[in-house]
Amino acid sequence: MPLPAEGHADTIGTIRALHRRRNLLMGQRKAQMLSLGAFIRTILGWHRDAPAAVRKEIEARAAEMIEAGRKEIAGKGNGSDDPAYAGLHSTILACLKGAEPLLREEEIATRAMEKLAKTLPVWPWAKEVKGMGARSLAVIVGEAGDLGSYDKGEAGVWKRLGLAVIDGRRQGNAGKGADAATWQRHGYSPMRRATMYVIGECLIKQKGHYREIYVARKAIEVARAEALGLRVLPAAKIKKGEADGCISQMHIHRRAQRYMEKRLLRHLLQAWRRADQAAPERAIAKAPAAEFHPGSAPADGEGQPSRASTKARRQSPSPTFHEAAE
Repeated sequence: MPLPAEGHADTIGTIRALHRRRNLLMGQRKAQMLSLGAFIRTILGWHRDAPAAVRKEIEARAAEMIEAGRKEIAGKGNGSDDPAYAGLHSTILACLKGAEPLLREEEIATRAMEKLAKTLPVWPWAKEVKGMGARSLAVIVGEAGDLGSYDKGEAGVWKRLGLAVIDGRRQGNAGKGADAATWQRHGYSPMRRATMYVIGECLIKQKGHYREIYVARKAIEVARAEALGLRVLPAAKIKKGEADGCISQMHIHRRAQRYMEKRLLRHLLQAWRRADQAAPERAIAKAPAAEFHPGSAPADGEGQPSRASTKARRQSPSPTFHEAAE
């Protein structure tokens, strides 16, 4: 792992420690709720061989009971009308109340991470990005550390967060028959990839610059697929035996989102390096996200791309059809 740069090493280290704590608490809380849901569904008669309609009905009943329990604890309801709720009432409430301390500690860690993220030199840039916020910045730092100290620049950051292209294939998709050495080169963490995916979803939901990148890239992916003779269809409409001639709309969506996430990390790294150079002697000039476009390099004080960002771009893989594949 890269070493933090002097000046905000302690802040980065603390954010990373808080991030690990938050992940632990979040994992424990989610596991507890998943176990409760599975228990209720089993009691209600759920099993794999049941018809899909029956399974969905049982799943909905279980979810409704848990939500009714939450409302009851909050003093906003009197439980569920489901006939099975009375027999499960004490168990549901015990599990929900048992998760409350985990949630409180998780929220404390999250607020501390956000507060520290706002002290990082790159924050004036990050806060201008619609859909990002202090929490997203803190999570990226929590997973990747000091972005400015990666020897391979953006390529290193992309790989750390599961967005690289390894041997012409999407990181994490080494292919059938891949040996252990190939998987080691991928260095893939599903959790880190999921972290960036969630951040990307937040950016898409906001009408900002990175949504524009996503929309533009989505149109490109559709055109490329059609140029290859593929039909772009909802996954449900792709019939068996026709898969080779089709690509799902969700696949296109994920390719475009992946591309956009990589652009975000590129621009964040560029802003990080400029902020490191500027602090503490002078304030960071606010740079609205709309200045940055895919493939462009923000200019340094002399009006030319910085040597670090240019070198990193030369080392980074160019976008390919495989790059954005999900």
